[in-house]
Amino acid sequence: MVKININEITITITLYGILKENFDWLYWLEYCKSKILQYDYKPTHIEFKSETIKNKGILQINRTTNISKILNSINNKEEIEYLNIYSYPKGFKYYLFDYAIYIGISKKYNLIRLVLEKDLYLKLQRDDIINELKQFIELDNGKIFEMNRKDYPF
Repeated sequence: MVKININEITITITLYGILKENFDWLYWLEYCKSKILQYDYKPTHIEFKSETIKNKGILQINRTTNISKILNSINNKEEIEYLNIYSYPKGFKYYLFDYAIYIGISKKYNLIRLVLEKDLYLKLQRDDIINELKQFIELDNGKIFEMNRKDYPF
């Protein structure tokens, strides 16, 4: 029997539904950053796609040029496909697996996804998290699942 360290397990909460009519991308950005800080982590990276910013991958959030371009897209009311915020530890190796927290929303796929390390998830109130995330979408359904950090849910 293989024993897996709890730090290798993540919990993913995925909620499906279209974005609410009054959805505010700037508010979502600030919400994600504050939520990560509330969990005692630091928002370190951002992933964003709009009309003028094509998929450039996961970028450092503290780089002024990255944030100013994203804020310009939001303020110019561009069509935005997704906005995701990550918390990576210092010295991480792989963007795909090494984040401590990921929170994102996709207009294209009509979903919100929050991925947490299992030990953090166990300290939180699941219903409170879901109710908070529901403020952003017209909820159709959702899933919560546990997986090994090296598995990829997308």
